[in-house]
Amino acid sequence: MIRQSHLSRRSVGTVAAVFTVGVTLLTGCSSNGSSDAGSSPSAATASEGGAATPGSASASTSASGTSSASGTKSGGGTKSGGGTQSGGGAANGSTGGCRSLTASAPDKDEVTSLYKVMSNPHREHIRPKAGTFYYGECRGVEYAAAVFEPTADATEAERVASQDEGSLRQYLVRPLDSDWKFLASDTNPDSGCAKKIPAALAALWGNCSKV
Repeated sequence: MIRQSHLSRRSVGTVAAVFTVGVTLLTGCSSNGSSDAGSSPSAATASEGGAATPGSASASTSASGTSSASGTKSGGGTKSGGGTQSGGGAANGSTGGCRSLTASAPDKDEVTSLYKVMSNPHREHIRPKAGTFYYGECRGVEYAAAVFEPTADATEAERVASQDEGSLRQYLVRPLDSDWKFLASDTNPDSGCAKKIPAALAALWGNCSKV
């Protein structure tokens, strides 16, 4: 009986030892599992952080590329309306803000029509004398000068009138956005362009020396 009791105690001790070892192993496994589970989010976070860095660099590069593109110049050197000439005449020369222009047929007709209206005595059948028509502009204001002579169908009265004041050079002006207006009449004898013609334009006209 005593021997059996000793055996029973030994068996109990063995079972207790095995139970202790089992608990220890289970505790270790549980700790390892918790450690692995705890470290996984950190690894994932690190991985996400690493992925974000290349993305930021790419965005930065893209922004740099856009900035570089925005420095491109577009259409900078185009000039608009620079050489348009008043009255449609071709320029013969320019100085001091004035230009001598070649008068077109419509330009001459306009000037002649106005002089017909303001002439006294009235002369209907007249035309600019060849070689005496001057045309130009100074800062947008147009000037014209001409000696008018009777046409072939002029009346006797018109011919007589053309021998007096009508034989002198007449000057007209067209301000901006306006019509032709009478400016001045030459003196007798002829002494060059009238004083009301800008000096720079008179110089381009050779002081109206052709008669």
